[in-house]
Amino acid sequence: IIVAIEKELPVDPVKINKKCSCGGKAIPEEKVFDTWQTSSLTPQIAASLASGIKIPYSVRCNAHDIIRTWDFYTIAKSFMHENKIPWENMMVSGFVTLEGEKMSKSKGNVIEPQLIIQNYGADALRFWAASSKLGEDLDYQEKETISGKKFVTKLWNASKFISQSLSNHKPKKVMETDRLFLSRLNKIIELATESFNNYEYSKARQEVSNFFWHVFCDNYIEIVKRRVYSGTKEEKESASWALYQSLLAILKMMAPITPYITEEIYQNYFKKTEKEKSIHISEWPEKIEISEKKSDDETLDLLLQILGDVRMAKSKAQKSMKAEIILTLENDKKEKLKSVIDD
Repeated sequence: IIVAIEKELPVDPVKINKKCSCGGKAIPEEKVFDTWQTSSLTPQIAASLASGIKIPYSVRCNAHDIIRTWDFYTIAKSFMHENKIPWENMMVSGFVTLEGEKMSKSKGNVIEPQLIIQNYGADALRFWAASSKLGEDLDYQEKETISGKKFVTKLWNASKFISQSLSNHKPKKVMETDRLFLSRLNKIIELATESFNNYEYSKARQEVSNFFWHVFCDNYIEIVKRRVYSGTKEEKESASWALYQSLLAILKMMAPITPYITEEIYQNYFKKTEKEKSIHISEWPEKIEISEKKSDDETLDLLLQILGDVRMAKSKAQKSMKAEIILTLENDKKEKLKSVIDD
């Protein structure tokens, strides 16, 4: 066996004229071909392994470095064999980089994913990976993985906290604060659906996680706690139904990104009332059926702003969040908030 030396690479063995150490002429290896020829048949190979699958597929995902080889070869061979395109869409990602440089085993600038999973969990790693944008390289940032771990923990704790207050029974009357909140949630569902349909999963992740942290946890759960614990029957029913609908929608939208924690929560709190045995075979969330007004966003934003002002005032006064505080509102704001003033 005569191995090519580094300066000869890349090498076509058929074109190399070398002598064997025995003095005779070396025989070139002729059973060599471009490995992309096999890779370019992946749609056909996959179809042959799974019954009922037909070409074209909906999408191929790959990084930008193999458009010229893998994608072009696959398209060419698909036309040659079947006169069809192999997929309807291509989703092109970038590289994972470390301090701006592509990770490479030969360079040694590689972070093993197993170690990240060991330290932070698989969902946290996926949360970081889902921050990548189409066609752009993504630098590995440990702080983003830590954010993923915090999201997973918060999702678990929030779900556990409200688990006894969940009801899939729609009330006769939906309280105004619940309606406003669900109206905002409907916009998030619409946005996340559109983003996933366009393969912009980073946008979906950002919108849903921001909504979960800053609207659902920081505000909505705090608003309805009083009604859940000590409200009238009507108030409790409305709050419990709204909590059920919102948490389930959040779980479903985050399930493609953080599949493990969302499945665990679904099994614990939703499987007994939902028809599917797993969140991953359940239907994508539809907009919740409630009446909506053009002024909903403005009213909810005002409510959230005032709640923030109240909390800030209590913190500055070094008072408990349960303490009473006097807040003076302008008449126009009072009028806008009259239907939610109790909350």
